[in-house]
Amino acid sequence: MNGLLAAAALILGMHPVTAASDDASRLPPEYACHARYIRLDDVSQERRADIIRVLALHVNQLSQASEVVPPWIVPGTNLTLVRIHALDYGEQFAKTYEKLQSPWDSQLIKEIFYETEYQWYGYVDRATGKNVYTEKKPIGKKAVGKNRRSAPAFWLTDTPQLQAQYAVLAQRTQTSVPIVRATWFIAHTLAQADRSPTGYYDFLGIRSERDFQSLGDFDDKRKRRRTEYREAVAISSVTLQPRALERLDGNGTAYWRSFDFRLAVNERNPLQVFGRTIEDVFRDPNNVKDVASEQYIGLPNDLWATAAFNNKGEPQDSAPDFAASDGKSTSNDRRVHVGISCIRCHKSGGLQSINGWVRNFFPPPLELTLPTIDEIRLHRQQYGRDLAGRIDDDRRTYSRVVKRWTGWTSEEYAEQIAKVWYDYEDAPVNTDRLAALLNTTPERLRVAIDATVKASNADRILSAIVIAGQSVPIRQAEERAVVAHMALRGLQPSTQEYPK
Repeated sequence: MNGLLAAAALILGMHPVTAASDDASRLPPEYACHARYIRLDDVSQERRADIIRVLALHVNQLSQASEVVPPWIVPGTNLTLVRIHALDYGEQFAKTYEKLQSPWDSQLIKEIFYETEYQWYGYVDRATGKNVYTEKKPIGKKAVGKNRRSAPAFWLTDTPQLQAQYAVLAQRTQTSVPIVRATWFIAHTLAQADRSPTGYYDFLGIRSERDFQSLGDFDDKRKRRRTEYREAVAISSVTLQPRALERLDGNGTAYWRSFDFRLAVNERNPLQVFGRTIEDVFRDPNNVKDVASEQYIGLPNDLWATAAFNNKGEPQDSAPDFAASDGKSTSNDRRVHVGISCIRCHKSGGLQSINGWVRNFFPPPLELTLPTIDEIRLHRQQYGRDLAGRIDDDRRTYSRVVKRWTGWTSEEYAEQIAKVWYDYEDAPVNTDRLAALLNTTPERLRVAIDATVKASNADRILSAIVIAGQSVPIRQAEERAVVAHMALRGLQPSTQEYPK
């Protein structure tokens, strides 16, 4: 066993591939084929239980199923390995999971396809003056195509024993993605920007506003007169302009959406244009670049799904900058990301309190003058009922599920998942963090990188981190994962080709 595996064994008690292979071998074949393993061997002992609790709720926020199913902790692994059954969260989840490519658990193999080139040899027929070819000889090979395919990371399979165990694991689980790192998986699926085809929307199957509505079994075409709760907000904690809000009922679930404008004036001003009129203005196709809608809908398991759309119902990976910015961000990225930004901002049961413009401006005995009885009745149904009570009910539904499956309040869960996001996505990668990501020690990493420097084969980024004490963002560290592991194993990559 090499030094790196010895260090991992001290942390794990067992290599994650060994533990996963042993566990999968004990499962019935019809169950094992959908088993997927998530590892926490890079996480400190004191953080593992909390990460598992975050994961327990997060996988269910990517689910279309009607029940909450937490991961199963694999016994004997010191909380460093959990198992999920992909179909517990729906077919869309299972299908999308197969496309994951964790930089810490897989590598892209560059394959170049060649074909042999031949030269014909012969003579010139003097009678006809034509070439007569009699023999074909190979003269070399010509590249005719290339491919990049995913393969298990070689540092997970760098002994014959581990290779055999990984082969068993892949065969039992019937997947090329049998094991991924927990912190990477949570952060990767907490957003959609730069993640397709395995981001937040992809796991929930959100390709349109209609897809989003179907998660809560809501039909926008049915009669909804009595289910509409509307309001406007003059000063928002997240948006730059006043916004219109609406709460509708799905089939036992709540559906919230906003109508936001780049400049909310004149006919676009929700402080003076009420009801469906402001929604009709929002849907005007000429406004597509100047409007946005933030939306929440209750999943069948009573957790929230979140999204952002333009007025054509096309999903937006993050809210446009004219609509809102993320004041809770722990980095220079102020985009409002679907997933993490919504959880981080809406801590209290997933919903912010609403300082209603219409309800505060027209409290009894004041009444808004409207021309017909029907319009008065509709306005009363939309703006006159107890919206605060609805917010409290919706918060309680979500908070109850959070408390049951994590033991935390919704505020505590929001803080914990925001910490996971920061620790993986926003925290700079220095020597200590890079060593943890590589399952080694800073001392061993320094020795390995120093050896590449002495061999005149140093990687610029890795040398800057380990030798010069610099820090880089996580994307650049992910990109050098293969090269770093090669250095730790004493390999000397002379090109950027990945090892096969």
